[in-house]
Amino acid sequence: MQDWKVNGVSHSGTFNDPQGLADLLNQLDPAGNWQLDEATFTIAGGESNSAYGPMEVLHLATGALSILDANSNTTPGRAGLDLQVGEHWLMATRKADGLTDSLHIMVACVYADYFEETVKLGQVDTICLDTSELMGEVVSLENVCQSATPGAELELLPQTLSGESWCLQCSATSTGTTSACYVLCDEYGICDTTYIELKVIAVPIAESDLNTGANDSLTTDDDELIIFNAFSPNGDGVNDVFRIIGLERYPNHSLSIFNRWGNRIFRSENYRNDWKGTWNGTDLPDGSYFYLLDLGNGQVKSGVVVIRR
Repeated sequence: MQDWKVNGVSHSGTFNDPQGLADLLNQLDPAGNWQLDEATFTIAGGESNSAYGPMEVLHLATGALSILDANSNTTPGRAGLDLQVGEHWLMATRKADGLTDSLHIMVACVYADYFEETVKLGQVDTICLDTSELMGEVVSLENVCQSATPGAELELLPQTLSGESWCLQCSATSTGTTSACYVLCDEYGICDTTYIELKVIAVPIAESDLNTGANDSLTTDDDELIIFNAFSPNGDGVNDVFRIIGLERYPNHSLSIFNRWGNRIFRSENYRNDWKGTWNGTDLPDGSYFYLLDLGNGQVKSGVVVIRR
């Protein structure tokens, strides 16, 4: 061996046969673990973080010079990266020749939203789809599982009417149950699904109880407890708090609100319609939150409330 570079350092030595060459390689590059395959007379090995150059072999008896190029194929070990939600660029450089390559990575944690609401015949409300978990601009919306049963009609509202880009008008036109699965996808192919199930019941709602504001949504029950499932705490004096009408009938009630990871962010044992979407005095981000309302009489109500500023 006249010359062989490992990580830029030249090596040389003598050998008499293929096994002798393998032994010499292990002497010069102990981390390489070079092994001879006697069936094919192939020597394989090498350390993944090392750069190997071609080998110059001189036959001492004849003076013949041969250059053996190393096969650059390697078997990679395992590596892991902990990436936060957001946009990342991964850059890789091959040490042997400085060749670089890059990978654009978008990390999103997307959780499906669930709306199970009971509305009253003739009621018209708005449901806004949560887009906060998507990375890019929304490019498509599809209802992939709309039921054919009677109940509520769902229609996408234009931005000029709803105040939001992706809001649905819910019209309770007949009694029954309607289900839908709306899938929003952004420009990067990330999709978020909202499952909706609306039960329409034939109980009129008093107009005096529906002073809700332009983009409010609500849940009603046969006992006339009305739980609004959207509010906009932007300080304009309209729909700034999470409202529940009828709690005075349940003096032992308690209300807890959780984020989508199950962390409790609000609790009240005598809720007075005063939660403005904050935690420890800080505004929470727009999105879907989950409420658990214990009426204190063995009944528990649960559902989703959406913050939209």
